[in-house]
Amino acid sequence: MNMVDKREAREELRRELYDRIERADVGLVEAVRLMRRIADKTQVEYARMVGISPRILKEFERGAGNPGLKTLERILAPFNLELTVRRRRSSRPALERLVLLEIARLWKHTPGNPVLPIDIAAGTPRADGTPMTEDDVRQVIPSLIASGLVTRMPDGKVLLTPKGRARASSG
Repeated sequence: MNMVDKREAREELRRELYDRIERADVGLVEAVRLMRRIADKTQVEYARMVGISPRILKEFERGAGNPGLKTLERILAPFNLELTVRRRRSSRPALERLVLLEIARLWKHTPGNPVLPIDIAAGTPRADGTPMTEDDVRQVIPSLIASGLVTRMPDGKVLLTPKGRARASSG
């Protein structure tokens, strides 16, 4: 690839990064990886460029690190980006409600029996009308468990708790 092609490819990546940031469609770790690719730097080179330890960047990109605010600001600075707080644009609450209602519906047919995530997803439309997937269900199950609405069984099935039955029937 010649220099002009490389430059064009990097500019296209930069546009993609900024577009994804605008759409809130990229996480911080993925954004940092994209930034490094755009800068055409290795982890060690990028870390040195922004004045942090290469180990910190490597661990962060692996999902194992926990850099401080100042370090994150240094990582983002070459792209004129800053950390902000925003409300997630997610259908997660609506999805949690749909999953809970579907578990309750299945429970009515076989009270006390746990159900598989694939059974919960089968035939259930999301709020936008598209079919719910097993991944959708698996994404929200941890928060339903944390809320005490369902219990996970050792075989991976979930069981509606009394609290979950009450919440599903209330509305």
